[in-house]
Amino acid sequence: MNVKHLFVGLAGLVGVAANASAATADLGTFTLDYDDSTILGGLSFSFSSGGNVVGFGWNLPSSLGVAGGAGSTQTFVLPSFTVTAKAGNTLSGPASSFLGNLVFGEYSGATTSASGSAMVSFDGGPAVAAGGALAKTVTSSLPTFSGGYFSGTAESPIASFVTFAVTNASLTLSIDGPGFGSILAQPQNELKFSFLSTPVPLPAAVWLLASALGAMGTITRRRV
Repeated sequence: MNVKHLFVGLAGLVGVAANASAATADLGTFTLDYDDSTILGGLSFSFSSGGNVVGFGWNLPSSLGVAGGAGSTQTFVLPSFTVTAKAGNTLSGPASSFLGNLVFGEYSGATTSASGSAMVSFDGGPAVAAGGALAKTVTSSLPTFSGGYFSGTAESPIASFVTFAVTNASLTLSIDGPGFGSILAQPQNELKFSFLSTPVPLPAAVWLLASALGAMGTITRRRV
Protein backbone atom coordinates (compact mmCIF):
# COMPACT_ATOMS: atom_id res chain seq x y z
CA MET A 1 0.00 0.00 0.00
CA ASN A 2 1.41 3.42 -0.96
CA VAL A 3 1.15 6.49 1.22
CA LYS A 4 -0.70 9.26 -0.62
CA HIS A 5 2.06 11.68 0.38
CA LEU A 6 5.18 10.75 2.27
CA PHE A 7 5.02 13.72 4.61
CA VAL A 8 2.39 15.79 6.44
CA GLY A 9 2.98 19.14 8.16
CA LEU A 10 2.69 18.81 11.94
CA ALA A 11 2.52 21.49 14.63
CA GLY A 12 4.14 20.98 18.01
CA LEU A 13 6.66 18.34 17.03
CA VAL A 14 7.90 16.14 19.87
CA GLY A 15 11.43 14.78 19.74
CA VAL A 16 14.97 15.71 18.92
CA ALA A 17 15.54 19.31 17.87
CA ALA A 18 18.74 20.44 16.18
CA ASN A 19 20.29 23.77 15.24
CA ALA A 20 20.01 24.21 11.48
CA SER A 21 23.29 23.85 9.61
CA ALA A 22 23.41 24.56 5.89
CA ALA A 23 25.25 22.41 3.38
CA THR A 24 25.32 22.59 -0.41
CA ALA A 25 25.87 19.80 -2.92
CA ASP A 26 26.43 20.30 -6.66
CA LEU A 27 24.67 17.33 -8.24
CA GLY A 28 25.29 18.05 -11.90
CA THR A 29 22.04 19.39 -13.32
CA PHE A 30 20.83 20.83 -10.01
CA THR A 31 22.09 22.03 -6.65
CA LEU A 32 20.88 20.82 -3.27
CA ASP A 33 20.91 23.10 -0.22
CA TYR A 34 20.05 21.13 2.92
CA ASP A 35 20.28 20.94 6.70
CA ASP A 36 23.06 18.52 7.67
CA SER A 37 22.53 18.82 11.44
CA THR A 38 19.75 16.20 11.71
CA ILE A 39 20.23 12.60 12.81
CA LEU A 40 20.76 11.69 9.13
CA GLY A 41 23.82 13.96 8.84
CA GLY A 42 25.38 14.73 5.49
CA LEU A 43 23.99 13.60 2.16
CA SER A 44 24.60 9.86 1.67
CA PHE A 45 24.23 9.45 -2.09
CA SER A 46 23.02 10.86 -5.41
CA PHE A 47 22.13 8.99 -8.57
CA SER A 48 21.03 9.18 -12.19
CA SER A 49 19.45 6.50 -14.33
CA GLY A 50 17.74 5.94 -17.66
CA GLY A 51 14.92 8.21 -18.75
CA ASN A 52 16.61 11.32 -17.29
CA VAL A 53 15.80 10.26 -13.71
CA VAL A 54 18.00 11.93 -11.08
CA GLY A 55 17.85 11.99 -7.31
CA PHE A 56 19.54 11.96 -3.93
CA GLY A 57 19.05 10.60 -0.45
CA TRP A 58 20.20 9.58 2.97
CA ASN A 59 20.84 6.19 4.59
CA LEU A 60 19.04 5.85 7.92
CA PRO A 61 21.34 5.32 10.93
CA SER A 62 20.75 2.50 13.41
CA SER A 63 20.27 5.13 16.13
CA LEU A 64 16.93 6.00 14.52
CA GLY A 65 14.37 3.82 16.29
CA VAL A 66 12.15 3.23 19.29
CA ALA A 67 11.66 0.30 21.69
CA GLY A 68 9.50 -0.21 24.77
CA GLY A 69 5.95 -0.61 25.96
CA ALA A 70 2.75 1.33 25.40
CA GLY A 71 3.29 5.07 25.02
CA SER A 72 6.85 4.79 23.73
CA THR A 73 7.22 7.40 20.98
CA GLN A 74 10.12 9.04 19.23
CA THR A 75 9.97 11.86 16.67
CA PHE A 76 13.07 12.47 14.57
CA VAL A 77 13.74 15.66 12.63
CA LEU A 78 14.54 14.93 8.99
CA PRO A 79 16.52 17.21 6.64
CA SER A 80 14.92 20.30 5.19
CA PHE A 81 16.20 21.03 1.69
CA THR A 82 15.82 23.04 -1.51
CA VAL A 83 16.51 21.70 -4.99
CA THR A 84 17.37 24.32 -7.64
CA ALA A 85 17.75 23.63 -11.36
CA LYS A 86 21.07 24.77 -12.84
CA ALA A 87 21.12 26.94 -15.96
CA GLY A 88 20.49 24.94 -19.12
CA ASN A 89 18.37 22.30 -17.37
CA THR A 90 14.71 21.86 -16.58
CA LEU A 91 13.32 19.74 -13.75
CA SER A 92 9.97 18.00 -13.91
CA GLY A 93 7.77 15.41 -12.31
CA PRO A 94 6.77 13.00 -11.28
CA ALA A 95 8.68 14.05 -8.15
CA SER A 96 8.92 10.86 -6.12
CA SER A 97 9.90 10.08 -2.54
CA PHE A 98 10.61 6.87 -0.67
CA LEU A 99 11.21 6.07 3.01
CA GLY A 100 11.91 2.53 4.21
CA ASN A 101 12.22 -0.20 5.17
CA LEU A 102 12.06 0.19 8.95
CA VAL A 103 11.89 -3.20 10.67
CA PHE A 104 9.31 -3.66 13.44
CA GLY A 105 8.70 -6.34 16.05
CA GLU A 106 5.57 -6.71 18.20
CA TYR A 107 5.50 -9.01 21.25
CA SER A 108 2.58 -10.09 23.44
CA GLY A 109 -0.03 -7.81 21.87
CA ALA A 110 1.99 -4.65 21.25
CA THR A 111 1.21 -2.58 18.14
CA THR A 112 3.56 -0.29 16.25
CA SER A 113 3.02 2.59 13.83
CA ALA A 114 5.11 5.04 11.81
CA SER A 115 4.25 8.32 10.08
CA GLY A 116 6.09 11.10 8.28
CA SER A 117 5.67 14.86 8.14
CA ALA A 118 6.79 17.92 6.15
CA MET A 119 5.70 20.97 4.20
CA VAL A 120 6.33 20.93 0.43
CA SER A 121 6.64 23.87 -1.96
CA PHE A 122 7.42 24.24 -5.67
CA ASP A 123 8.86 27.43 -7.24
CA GLY A 124 8.40 29.48 -4.09
CA GLY A 125 4.67 28.82 -3.91
CA PRO A 126 2.71 28.25 -0.70
CA ALA A 127 3.99 25.37 1.41
CA VAL A 128 1.47 22.52 1.36
CA ALA A 129 1.00 19.95 4.10
CA ALA A 130 1.20 16.40 2.80
CA GLY A 131 1.72 12.94 4.23
CA GLY A 132 0.39 10.25 6.51
CA ALA A 133 1.08 6.83 7.97
CA LEU A 134 3.72 4.64 6.37
CA ALA A 135 2.52 1.33 4.96
CA LYS A 136 2.92 -1.63 7.32
CA THR A 137 3.93 -4.96 5.80
CA VAL A 138 3.78 -8.07 8.01
CA THR A 139 6.29 -10.75 7.06
CA SER A 140 6.07 -12.96 10.18
CA SER A 141 3.06 -13.73 12.36
CA LEU A 142 3.05 -16.03 15.40
CA PRO A 143 0.69 -16.26 18.42
CA THR A 144 2.82 -13.92 20.53
CA PHE A 145 4.92 -12.17 17.86
CA SER A 146 4.44 -10.17 14.68
CA GLY A 147 7.20 -8.70 12.56
CA GLY A 148 7.74 -6.89 9.28
CA TYR A 149 8.62 -3.45 8.00
CA PHE A 150 7.31 0.08 7.39
CA SER A 151 7.78 1.97 4.12
CA GLY A 152 6.22 4.86 2.27
CA THR A 153 6.25 6.09 -1.32
CA ALA A 154 4.64 9.07 -3.03
CA GLU A 155 4.55 10.88 -6.36
CA SER A 156 3.67 14.45 -7.29
CA PRO A 157 2.44 14.89 -10.88
CA ILE A 158 3.83 18.44 -11.21
CA ALA A 159 4.79 19.17 -14.83
CA SER A 160 7.95 21.24 -14.38
CA PHE A 161 9.69 23.33 -11.74
CA VAL A 162 12.83 25.34 -11.04
CA THR A 163 12.90 24.89 -7.26
CA PHE A 164 11.51 22.21 -4.94
CA ALA A 165 11.61 22.75 -1.16
CA VAL A 166 10.82 20.51 1.80
CA THR A 167 10.68 21.99 5.32
CA ASN A 168 9.64 20.91 8.83
CA ALA A 169 10.22 17.26 7.96
CA SER A 170 9.95 14.59 10.66
CA LEU A 171 9.41 10.89 11.25
CA THR A 172 7.38 9.63 14.24
CA LEU A 173 7.64 6.05 15.53
CA SER A 174 5.13 4.83 18.14
CA ILE A 175 4.29 1.76 20.22
CA ASP A 176 0.90 1.04 21.79
CA GLY A 177 -1.00 -1.77 23.49
CA PRO A 178 0.29 -4.32 25.98
CA GLY A 179 3.58 -6.12 25.65
CA PHE A 180 6.78 -4.85 24.04
CA GLY A 181 7.49 -3.43 20.61
CA SER A 182 10.32 -1.99 18.55
CA ILE A 183 10.91 -0.14 15.26
CA LEU A 184 14.51 0.00 14.13
CA ALA A 185 16.39 1.43 11.15
CA GLN A 186 19.27 -0.31 9.44
CA PRO A 187 22.07 1.26 7.33
CA GLN A 188 20.51 -0.05 4.11
CA ASN A 189 17.25 1.82 4.87
CA GLU A 190 16.81 5.00 2.84
CA LEU A 191 15.09 8.34 2.57
CA LYS A 192 15.37 9.34 -1.07
CA PHE A 193 13.86 11.71 -3.63
CA SER A 194 13.85 11.54 -7.43
CA PHE A 195 12.54 13.51 -10.42
CA LEU A 196 13.40 14.16 -14.07
CA SER A 197 16.12 16.46 -15.38
CA THR A 198 16.42 17.33 -19.07
CA PRO A 199 18.49 19.90 -21.01
CA VAL A 200 16.62 23.06 -22.00
CA PRO A 201 16.27 23.15 -25.82
CA LEU A 202 18.00 26.15 -27.39
CA PRO A 203 15.65 28.62 -29.12
CA ALA A 204 15.49 28.34 -32.91
CA ALA A 205 17.19 31.74 -33.25
CA VAL A 206 20.20 30.47 -31.31
CA TRP A 207 20.47 27.42 -33.55
CA LEU A 208 20.33 29.68 -36.63
CA LEU A 209 23.06 31.92 -35.21
CA ALA A 210 25.23 28.92 -34.39
CA SER A 211 24.73 27.56 -37.92
CA ALA A 212 25.59 30.93 -39.45
CA LEU A 213 28.76 31.23 -37.38
CA GLY A 214 29.74 27.71 -38.34
CA ALA A 215 29.21 28.48 -42.00
CA MET A 216 31.28 31.67 -41.72
CA GLY A 217 34.08 29.70 -40.11
CA THR A 218 34.03 27.18 -42.94
CA ILE A 219 34.17 29.93 -45.58
CA THR A 220 37.04 31.66 -43.78
CA ARG A 221 39.05 28.45 -43.61
CA ARG A 222 38.53 27.83 -47.34
CA ARG A 223 39.76 31.33 -48.22
CA VAL A 224 42.88 30.76 -46.17
